[in-house]
Amino acid sequence: KERKKSRFSNSFHLCREILRFTKMLIDCHVQMQIDFIDKFQLADGIHFILTHIGHLTGLYRYKYKVMKQIRICKSIKTILYRKLNNSEPVHEPGFTFWAPVWRVWVFFLRGMIPILERWLSNLLIRHFNGRRHSRKTVGFTKQRLETYFDIEVKAIFLNEIRNIFSKMSRISSLRQILTYANEAWKCWKANLNWNVPEIPKQISNIIFQFVKTKSDWWVKSTYLTREKIRRGLTIDKTLMRKNLGRLTRLWFKTEQKRQLDYLELGPWFHSEETTLTLDFFSKWLELSRFNHISFPSFSDKNDIKLLILALENVYQNTVLSNFKNQSRL
Repeated sequence: KERKKSRFSNSFHLCREILRFTKMLIDCHVQMQIDFIDKFQLADGIHFILTHIGHLTGLYRYKYKVMKQIRICKSIKTILYRKLNNSEPVHEPGFTFWAPVWRVWVFFLRGMIPILERWLSNLLIRHFNGRRHSRKTVGFTKQRLETYFDIEVKAIFLNEIRNIFSKMSRISSLRQILTYANEAWKCWKANLNWNVPEIPKQISNIIFQFVKTKSDWWVKSTYLTREKIRRGLTIDKTLMRKNLGRLTRLWFKTEQKRQLDYLELGPWFHSEETTLTLDFFSKWLELSRFNHISFPSFSDKNDIKLLILALENVYQNTVLSNFKNQSRL
């Protein structure tokens, strides 16, 4: 593992590696100024330095994303050798056309300036003020918050059971009751009825109270998250997807309750409203020039054949669906 964890901060070591990289480029120009190398060798050396940063410096140890730039430069070098040079790039030191790889490192350094400014400012604050004056508050994630809430609700739930039934302090009995409570919570989310006849009424009432407390918190957190999404605040994509699933569950629960109320309490239409609706429908049919679709007459042979084929198709589909259902069972 090449990543370094430095006690002196990555900012210092990253600056050191960038300055080492800059010194290599300056040394090449100094060598040309003193007539030790010519311009062709200077261009060849610059290209070699820009395409071998990973070997000449340790930038990737303190900023591992620099591997992306190293990989891009390596690909550019391979393309240049294949297109503009006949020799293979295995044993050759470099190439004189250094502009494309130079562009890669210019953009990298331009992006590293604000990061280094922030890192160095934090290093100086930490050096002069110490860590205890600049300690950051640790925020709780959504997963931890939900876990803490579940633990608190379960603890209150178990304490109530122990207070009512002091003799049921055995772990097996408490675990069984907790299992029933979890089943009741899953049934509430799935909009199913939960009823276990062998449970005492007092325990079932406590379980219902547990489900009600948890459901109130569940619904409240769902609508608070939706309000944040509506206001355009920064929300995790996973949280948005879960929130959509929660809202869908709540919509299905509301719709099923509405349909059950409709079946139990009957249609909420008066005779006058029904007559008015039928009048509107008949007038709409007249205005749209609706043509009646007549039933096939048995006098025409072709109509009889079409009717028989349609009925056979319906029969085959019905038999096939019944066979699939039986195979699943």
